[in-house]
Amino acid sequence: MTNIIPLPSPKPRISAKLRQAVHLMARNGLTQTAAAEVAGLSRQGLCKALKRLEVLALVEQIRASLTTEAARLREFGRVAALEVAIDLLINSKDEKIKARMVEFLAGDGKTVPVAVHIDARLEMAPATGYRYRKPTGLL
Repeated sequence: MTNIIPLPSPKPRISAKLRQAVHLMARNGLTQTAAAEVAGLSRQGLCKALKRLEVLALVEQIRASLTTEAARLREFGRVAALEVAIDLLINSKDEKIKARMVEFLAGDGKTVPVAVHIDARLEMAPATGYRYRKPTGLL
């Protein structure tokens, strides 16, 4: 009796064209048709490849990296905004700008929500189409 050792299955390959098409779809928002055309694949081949597990794993990996990159850029933007706000607070000669920067910095970078008031007591006809008002006091 011989010992038969199964060979490990080869790692599934993702071609450079397929990888490029997936990156175009994930990063640039291209459709499958446009991404396949740019990458040099057929639309049907790309659609079929997107059903493979290793390609789905690549898509998830790209999405995760995009999410991480977006969070990093958001934090960088917050730091830059705080630096500008502090500079305006210290160096501005306008008191209104200084007051706004104090509000901004005291609110931890959150803006004050805009309050909109609509008086529901006034009765108005529903706005439907164009309304002509005859000018008064011309002659």
